[in-house]
Amino acid sequence: SVMFQHPQYAKEPAYAVNITSYPLPEPGKEMAAPRKALQYPTDHAVFAPGTDWRGGAILGTMGQSNNGSFDEFAKPESLARRIGELRDDRIDAVIMNGLLSRHTYPAHLKRVETVIADTVKAGHPFGIKFIDHSDFSELWQCDSGFRVLAESMNQLQQTIDCDLPARGLCPTNPEARKVFFAYVINHIKNTGIDGIMVDEANFHGLNFCGCPYCRQQFTADTGWVLPADETSPELQNKLSPLWRTWQAWRQKAIGDFWYALRQEVKKVKPDLVFIGYTTHYGMYSTYGTLNFGGAMEQLCRTWDFVGTEIMSRNIFASYRSVACFRKMKNMYRNVYDVPVFGLVYSDARDWDVMYFGWALNNMNAQATWEMSGVRCPDGKPNYRKFTVEKGNMDARTARPMAEIALLFSNYSRDCDRGASAHVEVMGLSQILTARHIPHEFIFEAGLTPEVLSRYKVLIVGNATALSNANIEAIKKYAENGGIVYLSSLAGYYDDIAMKRDHWLVGQKLLAGSDYGSYDYGAECFGVKDGSTGKIAKPSGKMSYMRYNLSKSPALETVLELVVDKQGATVPGLIRHKLGQGEVWFSPVAFGTPAAAFEVSSKEKM
Repeated sequence: SVMFQHPQYAKEPAYAVNITSYPLPEPGKEMAAPRKALQYPTDHAVFAPGTDWRGGAILGTMGQSNNGSFDEFAKPESLARRIGELRDDRIDAVIMNGLLSRHTYPAHLKRVETVIADTVKAGHPFGIKFIDHSDFSELWQCDSGFRVLAESMNQLQQTIDCDLPARGLCPTNPEARKVFFAYVINHIKNTGIDGIMVDEANFHGLNFCGCPYCRQQFTADTGWVLPADETSPELQNKLSPLWRTWQAWRQKAIGDFWYALRQEVKKVKPDLVFIGYTTHYGMYSTYGTLNFGGAMEQLCRTWDFVGTEIMSRNIFASYRSVACFRKMKNMYRNVYDVPVFGLVYSDARDWDVMYFGWALNNMNAQATWEMSGVRCPDGKPNYRKFTVEKGNMDARTARPMAEIALLFSNYSRDCDRGASAHVEVMGLSQILTARHIPHEFIFEAGLTPEVLSRYKVLIVGNATALSNANIEAIKKYAENGGIVYLSSLAGYYDDIAMKRDHWLVGQKLLAGSDYGSYDYGAECFGVKDGSTGKIAKPSGKMSYMRYNLSKSPALETVLELVVDKQGATVPGLIRHKLGQGEVWFSPVAFGTPAAAFEVSSKEKM
């Protein structure tokens, strides 16, 4: 075996010492300065004309898992055979797995580099691209992980309450960046790889990172100071504006790590692709964003190829939700013009299920990353060979023709107060798809005149948290002729989940309307058509939000809600002519009950 040989551990480990210090903030004055707006610079790979390989690519692997040793195809004949298989299957790009926590295997780095260089050299003549997959922060006890940790004490993440080190490198730490960036640059030069996929470039939980570099950068970016007192009521308090700002900054910090790496990489290879993915759940939930600072919209500031590990092992069984999520994932393409891919699984290794997964990706101009080792059965159509030359659209240049955009609000996802905002836009998307109405998704960075000009309708829905700038952008869109639809808790909170003194959506978009007396919804018993008087009764419980809607004649009531058994009504759908456009608002999140979620094929559908 090439692993665990005695000479690899003969050298005595080094034990580094780390001493850190930072100015102690005065308790109670951490938010004395005005809060600065966070800035989000972007930078992506630059391709020479005709060399962009990403759109529509079929992604595969060499075969080994993350636990591979890079000895699997070290023999020339084994490598040649595998490259031939990849060529025959029309695999365009290969993700190279093995020794995932590469930095904890220092004795193997040169050997791995040589194997990757040989693989790249063998595959490039056939047009195959290669992406190296490794890890950044984890210092788990694999091979020499503990030794590397002991040598890297000045690069570790620290807890925010007691300054204790973690078994992970800090993405803000300048020494950790220097070491990792230098490794990446040399790796590119010595192997000729076309892209990198780097996992775990994030914080190691809610209690990280309180190192001096994170603290100082947080203050530089926001104007506020993270408390050094572990008993501070601001820490771990989701009702604290300071804590909410800290969580938002952590997401920016991870995006800034990648932005800084891009500045170094483009000096040696401007077209090197940063590739990464999450699950659908990781995209719409707070698990990654609030716990670890990993937010896709931040990563996509520099990532060039963005994907999803589609966790349903039978995509056909979850077609309704997966079709919605594939559209949702395209928001990164629609805003940053980066291609998207989906990783298709089939536990049963069923070609038809894999075909369906590829088709969902392909119809959204997305690439497919698929399981290794599954060959097209005899008598089955081989989607891998359905190329542009055979009649498929060119995913690199294809553009959606939809005139409706749905806003996936990342602020609302992380707000996590009052309602799960993503559920309604999911339901509305699934309704539109069932009615064969084309639509696309965007997120906050797409609330610009350039992006919004593509669409006649913007569905904001139940986006619970919107910044002042978001609301102003939506207002200008309507004034310039766009049609806007909002519902329920839209803009109830600001970008850090704090309730404003007045409902800014109502003030700006609904003729001065304001918050009502009841915060979290009341039951209604039917919907009354304003023109016919007919009442439609819901099949289940239906709630609405109470607002003090403006009495302005500019607001037209289109539908009414029956709010008690005596037949009393309140406006249920209102229309406001605003400039050259219109704003529509309902206090009911009508799309929510229609949302279907992804499930395992082992569960009853």
